[in-house]
Amino acid sequence: MPELEPITREEMLLDGQDLEPITRKEMFIKRIYDKTQVVPEPITREEMFLKKAGDETTDVTIELLNVSANGTYSESGKAYSPVIVNVPAPPIPDNAYLLNEVEGLPSDIATFTDGSNLPMPKLQVGIEPIQEGSGDPSPSNVRPISGWNGANVSRTGKNLFNPDTQGIVNARCTATDNDGIITITARGADCFIGDIASEGSSYSASLGAKQYVKPNTTYYLKVSDSRFNKNFISFFNKEGVCLSLAPITDSSTLTTPSNCCFVTLRYGYKLSTSGNVFTITIQLEEGNQATTYEPYNGHTYTIQFRDGDNPLTVYGGSLDVVSGELVVDRVEVDLGTVDWNKHTSSVKTYFRTITPLSDAKKSDNQLATHNLKCSNYKEDSWTHVVDSSGYDGNICIGWLNNAYIAIYDSRYVDASATDFKTAMNGVQLVYELATPITYQLTPTQVKSILGSNNVWADTGKIEELEYFSKEV
Repeated sequence: MPELEPITREEMLLDGQDLEPITRKEMFIKRIYDKTQVVPEPITREEMFLKKAGDETTDVTIELLNVSANGTYSESGKAYSPVIVNVPAPPIPDNAYLLNEVEGLPSDIATFTDGSNLPMPKLQVGIEPIQEGSGDPSPSNVRPISGWNGANVSRTGKNLFNPDTQGIVNARCTATDNDGIITITARGADCFIGDIASEGSSYSASLGAKQYVKPNTTYYLKVSDSRFNKNFISFFNKEGVCLSLAPITDSSTLTTPSNCCFVTLRYGYKLSTSGNVFTITIQLEEGNQATTYEPYNGHTYTIQFRDGDNPLTVYGGSLDVVSGELVVDRVEVDLGTVDWNKHTSSVKTYFRTITPLSDAKKSDNQLATHNLKCSNYKEDSWTHVVDSSGYDGNICIGWLNNAYIAIYDSRYVDASATDFKTAMNGVQLVYELATPITYQLTPTQVKSILGSNNVWADTGKIEELEYFSKEV
């Protein structure tokens, strides 16, 4: 197909030329290339899809419009032409932008201050299994292990506080959010949103939205209405267990604990009157003082893990969000599904798998641990579990440059191998693969926003991130 020079104004805008838009349609076309362009609310179907192309994706296809073969769409007796098909990604002019890599990774949150509203060339996130509870797993402290069926990757501006109050109705108030402006109607003298978590308790949605943060980091919280000063913040680890909580006011500096992953906020006005209406804004930002308020500008990209048409549960690995490459390097096994033999060393009786795990990473270092996670036993070295006194309730992997599993549990010293296998039903073990498995998922385009950016994933740390910034 021959290349054509753009002639009309709309063609020039779609070609990326820097024209000042005049008509409503031109405003929405301009938004595809410049999200800072102020646009009206879309009215027609065409405007809605042009806005979608600028807001979320560069691949709005004809199938999304349910357009018939003759190129028309019928709705209530009206015919519509196709809106736009396969909008090209905004071109990146030579020497107009700088390609940067976030330093200091992997980290729970990747931050940079010079985003350019262009797609990120590289975004790789880690995948770590979730283990419930706290402390060393043991027969008396069982800690179930969960994998991931997908990843939620989020990108926000400098304001980390996600209002997420749309439709909140509780005994104290009703609340709605409109572009970061929270409208609260009191239902009594105690007007609060969210709840207080006690140390050691688990996260629940009633506590409020998760606000993801970095560990060992100072943040500043600012509530626009000083009457909302009876507030509490709760700190949680990645397993969702509350580490601690602290009272805060409408303007507070706080430092996150060393293993903190997210916080929740309870905020309110204790001396309110039923029926009173308040409008407030909240900003949570890195640093020790408040800066100019910016509405929460966040977007979450959800990537489902699949092996072809089948759902996939992943217990460890990494995901390249941009290319869609999923690498799985750990898997889970129920220890009740493997066969065991009873063995006696010079100091104890223990149980060992009859054959090594065929796909596991091998080891002949009997003094090392090997990144095992078990629901019922603590990992230790082969030397300790098999050849040393004590170490009751421990598990290990290795021996003779292989991947045998051994467990010492004093409760079963008189049990048969068959009885031990029965007792292991439901006991989970997550182990490393000798050869990681790669799956190809659908690529996802993630754009930075102009200025400050915070990027995180619920599955694990940000391992690599590259982005474009405007050249100075």
